[in-house]
Amino acid sequence: MIKQKIFEKRKLRKRWQNTSSPQDKTRLNKAGIELKQLLNDQNQKAIQTYLESLKATEYSLWKATKRLKRPQTPIPPLRTEGVEGVKSDM
Repeated sequence: MIKQKIFEKRKLRKRWQNTSSPQDKTRLNKAGIELKQLLNDQNQKAIQTYLESLKATEYSLWKATKRLKRPQTPIPPLRTEGVEGVKSDM
């Protein structure tokens, strides 16, 4: 379902870029909001499932909360021996 929404949003973006129509921009914005909500719901469901699967051991809920609240560290791009990043068609 998420892949289908992403495909739909990309299709609407392409159409809006070609036509510059306000109606197409409205459809694109609506699709973006729906996709964002769908991703947020999936993320919340995954967190809920994770918290429910925890065992009733000492400090397990505290440790899980600490892990979930920790800021995400970005993964840096791959580098070759030069300065430029690695690009491939993978």
